Amino acid sequence: MEEQNTELNKAICKIVEDIYGQIYCKFREQYIVVFLCGGASNKKYTSLRDKVRILLENEKKTLWYKPFKIFYPEDLLIEILNKTKEADLLSYEQFLASNSHMIVIICESAGSLVELGAFTNNEYTVDKVIAAVDKKLAKHKSFIMLGPIKYLKKKNKLNVIEYGQDEEDFARRLSKDVREKNKSSGNKNTMIDLTTIVGMHYFIQLILYFFKSLNSKELVEIVGYISEKEKIVYDDFKVLFNASLKLLFQDKKIVKNIGEQYSSYKLTDIGFETMQLMINDCTKAGLCDRIRVELMHYEFYKSSHS
Repeated sequence: MEEQNTELNKAICKIVEDIYGQIYCKFREQYIVVFLCGGASNKKYTSLRDKVRILLENEKKTLWYKPFKIFYPEDLLIEILNKTKEADLLSYEQFLASNSHMIVIICESAGSLVELGAFTNNEYTVDKVIAAVDKKLAKHKSFIMLGPIKYLKKKNKLNVIEYGQDEEDFARRLSKDVREKNKSSGNKNTMIDLTTIVGMHYFIQLILYFFKSLNSKELVEIVGYISEKEKIVYDDFKVLFNASLKLLFQDKKIVKNIGEQYSSYKLTDIGFETMQLMINDCTKAGLCDRIRVELMHYEFYKSSHS
């Protein structure tokens, strides 16, 4: 948000500060975020990755375990990959690691083996990797088994898991290993970080919860304002912001209204209900009412002087 010396902009800035400081900063992590790499499905074949994703996300919810949020890297980064000729998924290794608790690589395709080598060879990402290998190949003296897999096992026994014909059994064991590895890494129930895809997608939802509808320029200005005030630094804001929007559409939390210059966004019923539950868990209704009154006052003041 560009700073201008008007009472209207100052009013909005104060509202955004309250939304961030008194509500967003009280949000806590809702999921264990997993980037899941593996083979792609086609009309004749469903990849193990696609089957496991469904099994993990449909895992029975309990009070003791956070649910999984499963990302496919190519889904969230498809736009930047299409627009940038030089870009590829491996260029965003660190970005993917920063935005997940765990990176699970199901070694069922040539592409996934390349990903395994890249993530294992990167000191920043290797500790988040869990490699799943076909148990029929586990004892082969191949480069993969003697190289990346052996190295991962040496670092931590939870880094490697075998799969066979029983997909449900594999998903259960993988779930257990991801949770144990995540727990041992020291990841605790902490504040959601605005520099992550999940954090950004919650903040966008929260802003739209109060402002109702904003275009892409207005959203970027609001995020930019609070980031500058809180000294929040991004490695690649554009990629993060676009990936967050992609996730919101994927989860059916927002809809887009096509405008003349900038597209505007608003929450769906699902997005509104999600925010309402999270807000109710961390703050009192009086604060939300006050913010709404301040916004109504701003809108009335603005319209009466336009």
